[in-house]
Amino acid sequence: MAKYDIIDIDKFVEATRTLVYHQFGGTGELPKQIDNLIDSLTKEELQEMNSCLGQSEAANILQKFVKKQRNKNTKEIRITISDDDYMLFVEELNTRMIGNMLAKLASKGVLETAFDEALNDFVFWAPDKNEKN
Repeated sequence: MAKYDIIDIDKFVEATRTLVYHQFGGTGELPKQIDNLIDSLTKEELQEMNSCLGQSEAANILQKFVKKQRNKNTKEIRITISDDDYMLFVEELNTRMIGNMLAKLASKGVLETAFDEALNDFVFWAPDKNEKN
């Protein structure tokens, strides 16, 4: 299992959450370099991404997937992530983004939601405009 050093944690988080946003519902192919993928987003897409999955929220999620090591001599901190942990991080960002989107739609009344005890999960459906409460 390969491990990689993260040199710039903020840029790493930004690139990864942009990748997740880009791939969510996107049909276009990824460029070879994803570190500047955020530059390809329109102003509206950037606002949507930030409202669905903010930088600080994504950075908080990352913390459980990275390893921090302090050099005994230089006291420098090294941050690493493995291939497997990176994939788990991407999956968790995707799950969180979807959850945040669903929560916003439910709060706006676009979706109805309830907890189904048999499924042990939340269920969502479009509200019936003809239904009387």
